[in-house]
Amino acid sequence: MTTEVSDEDHVHFLRPGGAPGTAALRPGASDEVGVFLEVDEALTQILGRSGADLVGQLSLEFIHPDDHELAIDNWMQMLATRGPISRVRLRHLHSDGSWIWMEITNHNMLEDPAYGYVVAEMMDISDEMAAHEELRAREQLLERLAEALPVGVVQVDADGRVI
Repeated sequence: MTTEVSDEDHVHFLRPGGAPGTAALRPGASDEVGVFLEVDEALTQILGRSGADLVGQLSLEFIHPDDHELAIDNWMQMLATRGPISRVRLRHLHSDGSWIWMEITNHNMLEDPAYGYVVAEMMDISDEMAAHEELRAREQLLERLAEALPVGVVQVDADGRVI
């Protein structure tokens, strides 16, 4: 579990190895998702980019084009509600050109005078999403196979009951 510890200038998230990276973001224009103010080493490793490559850039530039609308909607809802946390799953561009699925947990600290930014925990969930996609592909194959067979298909459990 992540523990929040604050000091005068920053919020630090203490986490075990392999846990989320973090970034501090400030809002960009109304149709943008935020500008990276600072990033930690874990996030630079996840994305294969240096902090200098990220800081000052719009986070939307690293989000898959098909996910832009979801990213913007989630960001705007978080800003409008001023709630402490919002979560979203988006694909982010790795430095090698591949897309990484990330679960982002935004902590809205904009109204806190000690901070004035959003802290985003970003966790690589690519393996989980690949497993979901593989399951969907298998289900689709089974459905197509069942539809193409000229005979009926019945599934029974270990006790011989028709499922």
